[in-house]
Amino acid sequence: MLLDLISFFWVVFDEVLISSLPFPLTLKPEYVYTLKVDEKSDVYSFGVVLLELVTGKKSVGDCEFEEGMNIAGWAKMITKSAKEEVWRIIDPRLSNVRMEEAMHIFFVALLCIKKQSVRRPTMREVVHLLTDFPKSNASH
Repeated sequence: MLLDLISFFWVVFDEVLISSLPFPLTLKPEYVYTLKVDEKSDVYSFGVVLLELVTGKKSVGDCEFEEGMNIAGWAKMITKSAKEEVWRIIDPRLSNVRMEEAMHIFFVALLCIKKQSVRRPTMREVVHLLTDFPKSNASH
């Protein structure tokens, strides 16, 4: 179910680069320091969107975040960057989503939001990771 939503979003994302969308997103670490945007910046943004989908929270300004913290920092802090801890942050409205599926999406999000852009996957690799989730695990 969540993977279907991600697949739908990917079609939309593929049409429009996330950095050109008309609404604010969390600033990517490399942009803050270099003021440059590249493909890996879009990967970071996509990771933020995955976190928003998994948690049901906005990328910035949520009341659970500490002052100056965004969804990426909050999710890593609460889960200690362990996909098995996704249950701590999962949106309660996703109660019908299998935990293995939520862990997989969270794992991909963690890869996308790595601080150093060179350590992030390419969007092609992200698509591969999302679409290669074993069907036997994704079915109910």
